[in-house]
Amino acid sequence: MLILGLLSIALAEGVEVSGDVRLTTDTVSPFVLDELGTTVDRPFVLRSRVILGMRTAVSSNTHLLLGVEGLSGQIAGATTDIGTSIGDDVFRVSRTGPEDLWQVWPRALAIQHKKGRLNTSVGVQTFHWGLGMLSNDGLQSTTFGEANQGNIYLRGALAGAPVLAENPEQSIRLFFATDWILRDDNVSVYDGDTAYQVITGVMQQRNTTYWSFLSGARYQKDREDIYHPDGRTTGWVVPFDFHGKQVLGPMAFELEAVQLMGRTNRIYSEQTRGETSKLQATGFMFQLAPAEKPEDEFAVWASGIGGFASGDNNPTDGVAREFSMHSNANAGLLLFDEIIPMISANAVDRITDPGLSAQPPASLRYAVNQGTVSGSAYLQLLGHVQYKRTKAKLGYLYAHRTAALADPYTTGISGGYPVGFGGVDVDNRSLGHEIDLRLRAGFGQQMRYVLVGEGGYFIPGSALSGVLDSPVWGVHSRLQIQWGAF
Repeated sequence: MLILGLLSIALAEGVEVSGDVRLTTDTVSPFVLDELGTTVDRPFVLRSRVILGMRTAVSSNTHLLLGVEGLSGQIAGATTDIGTSIGDDVFRVSRTGPEDLWQVWPRALAIQHKKGRLNTSVGVQTFHWGLGMLSNDGLQSTTFGEANQGNIYLRGALAGAPVLAENPEQSIRLFFATDWILRDDNVSVYDGDTAYQVITGVMQQRNTTYWSFLSGARYQKDREDIYHPDGRTTGWVVPFDFHGKQVLGPMAFELEAVQLMGRTNRIYSEQTRGETSKLQATGFMFQLAPAEKPEDEFAVWASGIGGFASGDNNPTDGVAREFSMHSNANAGLLLFDEIIPMISANAVDRITDPGLSAQPPASLRYAVNQGTVSGSAYLQLLGHVQYKRTKAKLGYLYAHRTAALADPYTTGISGGYPVGFGGVDVDNRSLGHEIDLRLRAGFGQQMRYVLVGEGGYFIPGSALSGVLDSPVWGVHSRLQIQWGAF
């Protein structure tokens, strides 16, 4: 009824209504998490996500944006309590049950105003930057898998071109924003995190070249950590983010590169002795794809995506070096979304065993991978076939660690010296190979229906040989209904 009501509003002059409703299913073959044979088995998971939005003109230069996200979580299927030794909220996207379904998130409650060359916006809004490595609105098309959540800010922003070029569209544009961060990969206000930031950027589109640069400063205070002496840890981060795109004949090369600098007290060890640690992390992501979206009824093309996230060979010293990309910047279907998160969560459960230590290490929450490319590099080669509104995509992914893949449990019982999962030598860096296939079909015009089916097959590499000795397969599907601007 709510959807039909919003659609009727859309018939009013000056009102635009949009929506994105999806149901997804996942099936992953059972796989082993440690040398003891602990196995995770989630044969079927059904999830949903509903986003509704509206844009209406207040005046010729002013618009009101409204948007909400809800019913975003697991509806039915297998759950797991792996990782919950440090809290039920260890996973950003819950795997323990339907808790996320009942969280309602405002995605838009903002006023946008344009006067001359200046754009102003105030209120709740989402934000996507570059290839989505740091800031991702959760609405972009993924290579494989799903974009489960997006960044949400309470923002005041200014943007515009101080000086117009001879061709106004090639003018250098500036923007400035101050944010209270409601949700991103590191923050959830519902879970007790608080974060604020100031960012500024510059960008220009000139013929076949686009470039932009963003920087700022962010302060964050984490939710309560029962194992950290300070309770709620804090951090200051300064990002330097470059994004560029260059058209090279029929192809376009796109790059986003990030350097993070800052301080944090999340690391608490004999080496830091309660002092704040430096943050020095680097990541980049690139893609080579056709410069123009193929419009022919039948088309075949190839593309490639790669990424690098710095790792940390000494996670207990005074420098945090591991870089994590946004979880919506998907690479493959299984390795980063399913396998590494569950293996790392199981290791955290083991190290919190009272029989091992009366006081487990601090900040264990951040040892659990959230479905991100973290401390790893990857290359993904893609082949595409399109016929009318039906598309097929075949991908090959190879992933390699940029630093030791250390098991928190075996490292802890070995005096803090990095040891791989299952006791393998940390010099083994190959994560493995993955083959993925996506089939997508679209129907309808104003009300658009999308059907997606995906399959993945992962062959573990030497870095995971201590726990995985056989391939893992998975199947993913999506039914999606969209209307309006989506």
